[in-house]
Amino acid sequence: MRDVAYRFHAYFEMTAQRGPDDSPEKFRKRFLVPQAVKRTVGVAANLLWDNAAYVLGADNKGKPERLAEQTQAFKQDIVNLRLEDEPRVEAVLRFLDSGEEKDKAKAAAAQWPEILEKGANLAFRLAGREGLVCQGEKARAAPAKRAEGEEGVETATCLVSGE
Repeated sequence: MRDVAYRFHAYFEMTAQRGPDDSPEKFRKRFLVPQAVKRTVGVAANLLWDNAAYVLGADNKGKPERLAEQTQAFKQDIVNLRLEDEPRVEAVLRFLDSGEEKDKAKAAAAQWPEILEKGANLAFRLAGREGLVCQGEKARAAPAKRAEGEEGVETATCLVSGE
């Protein structure tokens, strides 16, 4: 792997100028991400975005075995779809492999209890780059790639792009 600089961006930091009426909801940002997987009780990760249990291996439920399965599923999905050759995705994988960096991110998430309590979704964005990693070209094409491997999934032509 090449050296790729990455920074964990979490949009949950309140500034010193916050007022008494400020709340996390006021500072949240909305992003378009790949379609969410359907979950019931099983472990299924969203591609390059998900809640803190899948992305960071952090939750407040006290089930370490399930947490390990979730973080492994998050990383394995990226590898299975062969997205690791895209530099932005490679940076995410380096982050996921770095225990020290993940610990820093977990500590930051712990400062904002709603992340763990309400299951807030997290995504990655590289410093100095526009858009989220999950909005990259290969990541946007991945759901169709994933569906090709599933039985009983019908494919159709997109009415917007014609693909």
